[in-house]
Amino acid sequence: MQNHYDILGVLISATKAEIRVAYKRKALVCHPDRYFGDPAKEEQFKQINEAHQVLTNDYARAKYDMELRYGQISVPSYSSPRPTSYHRGARPVRRSTSITSKDNIRATGYAFLFSMIIAVIIKLSIYFYQEQKTAELAEVLGQRREVFERARSARDSGQWVSSLEMLAGMGYFYVQENDIKAFKTDLLSDIKRQGDQYLAEEEYAEALVLYQSLKDYSVGNSMDYMKKLAFAHKGVGEIKEALDIYRTLHLYGYESLDFYYEMGELYETGVGDLTQALRYYQICADKAIASYEITIGKAYPIIIHAGLVPDRHYDVYMKVAELQYHTAQYDAVIRSVAWTKDIWPDSTQQYVWEAKSYDAIGDQGAVRRIVGLAKTKKSDFTLDQ
Repeated sequence: MQNHYDILGVLISATKAEIRVAYKRKALVCHPDRYFGDPAKEEQFKQINEAHQVLTNDYARAKYDMELRYGQISVPSYSSPRPTSYHRGARPVRRSTSITSKDNIRATGYAFLFSMIIAVIIKLSIYFYQEQKTAELAEVLGQRREVFERARSARDSGQWVSSLEMLAGMGYFYVQENDIKAFKTDLLSDIKRQGDQYLAEEEYAEALVLYQSLKDYSVGNSMDYMKKLAFAHKGVGEIKEALDIYRTLHLYGYESLDFYYEMGELYETGVGDLTQALRYYQICADKAIASYEITIGKAYPIIIHAGLVPDRHYDVYMKVAELQYHTAQYDAVIRSVAWTKDIWPDSTQQYVWEAKSYDAIGDQGAVRRIVGLAKTKKSDFTLDQ
């Protein structure tokens, strides 16, 4: 009994290209145009054409291969014409090829049983997988709980940074570890609070250690924290690090008067760059003057007095005059104190820089006049104060 592959003379593994070549070769041999009226050749051509159509269609070929492999089809023999027996005028007798009811029930039962077996296997696989994952999670949680207990013990003994490092190594917390998460939040607050206390007590090295441990957390992203970290760096003599932090704050838009004053101090006392320090002190002075127009009005030069001005502003103006003097800007000093003497007439530090500036430019008469005026404010006034 021939199948489609035998009819075309190809292997089951033949490619579409090989099948088409075989079809053309076979069809040419028995084409009806060459053997007109030959029933055998016509039947053979039909077989070849059917085989070609099935085997060049991926879906039809796959179905055919399955049926061929598992014996669920019967391939008709085309070696001779199919015999037909009937009486004239009578209908042909058709043989029934339907599957019996018993066979159908048996097949359905087998299919149901097979489906049930597969379902049980899948459910068991899922169950054992979940059990394995639950056991693994329990083991992991147990190990993490041991780390937490060590971190809590370190915290109780005052080792805040060590405790935080242990918790940081745990990464994100599982839902079963809400107590550990809360402990870490409290620990961060405790570290910041202790760092603030060290800073207030001028224990800068201790404060710096605690502040640096916070830099990777949200509490370490605030401007308040960054300023305190800069103060701690400055306190231990790390001026460059403090300046780097202040530059970062400036990029973030931090532009208060105190900020610029502190920048001036860092450049003056930390780096010794008086030109850069003066630049920041002058910014402070400009911001102070700008604030007068906002709070007092455009007539502020006429009505302003010490009671309307924060004491910090006097420090700013004196720093400007001092660094102008040290950078040999003597005329600028004289102009600067002319403004401050109207607001703080009894403060003597301004007379020091004014008198020294006149002395530097050789005007001794002005020096004597200023010193005499200052002695009326403070009898023991000297230019060395």
